Amino acid sequence: MMDASKKTRGILIGLFVIILGALAVVIGYLSQPANIDGTPVVVLTTSYWSDIETKPNEYTNEFTDIKKGDVIYEYAHYKLTVKRISEDAVILRSSGGLIEANPDGTINLNDKDPKTFTIPVNSEMKIVSQSMDGGVSLTISYRIEEKE
Repeated sequence: MMDASKKTRGILIGLFVIILGALAVVIGYLSQPANIDGTPVVVLTTSYWSDIETKPNEYTNEFTDIKKGDVIYEYAHYKLTVKRISEDAVILRSSGGLIEANPDGTINLNDKDPKTFTIPVNSEMKIVSQSMDGGVSLTISYRIEEKE
């Protein structure tokens, strides 16, 4: 006859195997490439500013056919990576220190920096560093171009 601890151990092992199987299915589904009818394009305009300089340095990069895992911005301790991309939006994962600017362009130094930013298709978002004397301002837009 099987004692209670062996029976419990068997049940726990069975549940663990079922949970691992379900987790593998979810991970497999989420890691599938996006099925987008067209070419995804992210445009990133980077502006570095400081109290010393009167005119910020501005650079624009266009990323075409981007995919999950692509890094679109990396400087100092700031990094933005494509977490998910679809026909509806691109989701960027942030390493921290960046927040969405207020509508009037100001920033809230007390805001908690989000781990992700979601940019809907055919729109743009302004993301800024949480700093006072100098930093970076990122304007990011997302669109899908028709394939030729």
